[in-house]
Amino acid sequence: MRRIMVLLSVLLAAGCATTSTYIGEYSIQGGSLTFLIEQGDDPLDIGSIISREIEKSGYTVKRVDLSLYKPDVDKKNQMTSGSGFLVSSDGYVITNSHVVSGADEIAVRVGKVEYKASVLEDDSNNDIALLKIDGAFENHLSMAAATSANVGDPIYVIGYPLSQILGEEPRISNGIVSAKSGIGSNPTRIQITASIQPGSSGGPVFDANYRVIGIATERLSDEKAYQETGSLPQNVNFGVKIEYAAVLLTDYHIENETGDENTLEGAIAATVQVVANPRDAADSTKAQYVAVQYSYRYQWDVVHYMLSSLNIKWIDLSSGELIRQGSHTGLTFDSHQQTTEKVVRAMLNDFAR
Repeated sequence: MRRIMVLLSVLLAAGCATTSTYIGEYSIQGGSLTFLIEQGDDPLDIGSIISREIEKSGYTVKRVDLSLYKPDVDKKNQMTSGSGFLVSSDGYVITNSHVVSGADEIAVRVGKVEYKASVLEDDSNNDIALLKIDGAFENHLSMAAATSANVGDPIYVIGYPLSQILGEEPRISNGIVSAKSGIGSNPTRIQITASIQPGSSGGPVFDANYRVIGIATERLSDEKAYQETGSLPQNVNFGVKIEYAAVLLTDYHIENETGDENTLEGAIAATVQVVANPRDAADSTKAQYVAVQYSYRYQWDVVHYMLSSLNIKWIDLSSGELIRQGSHTGLTFDSHQQTTEKVVRAMLNDFAR
């Protein structure tokens, strides 16, 4: 009997695995972090075990129905930043609507000089905004129709990605035009392989002659792609075709002079940082929310319940991005509580605070 139990133990242990997938560093700016544990069909009360382990690391945890929960986050007054670019020498700036929408105050930083900006147009349908700052500027960008770019053509993106980590300097990435449409064949977008990160939104997408053919806008959601395909996307990024911004320039009689001597240096100098609610940087009362979703299978072994599988996902509630995933597969002699604790501890290991 003892030999049979030992053999069974080896077989059970050999078939199990606990993993934690580190999706990316989760940066917390100006606030605390709250984990929202999904309530639902949970016969073993795994949610409570997850909650206790997360609380041990000092985080706030709430048990909620995520389908009904709407966190009380005052985004109107929260500081966020993105990118933009000058399209005229007298201070007209193009950026994304989602960078400035709902902000009480907007600042545009040209080099190391900060200007107060006003919003002239906010086109949320196409995710474009037209701003105005006062001053005379040597560098501004010329446009070329997105239709002038072919699939496979080289492109560049300049912006201020992850400025809270990388610093407030413009950064450039390169790639190619992947397609002349966006998700679901959206005709307002072009698909590109150049990297787009938080903070890149609103920055210019250039052709090889440093003429703007698009506005860096979005990347394919990690969470959406994972739900649909079971894998994480790579280099699936999009820009709004510049033709949709050119309409705003026409409406305001803005002259976008076409230069023959476009240079990388000039393109960098004309790319600006756009900051919504810039005076909010010291406000530490804002909260960020992480939704915790989980599923599992279990069975009774006469002594306790064992988990044959457990999957836990942490999702940024504001962006829908998958930021961490942990899982367990296979039977062990560990109880459901011990298995859950191991997975959560692995997910918490080195988690950015």
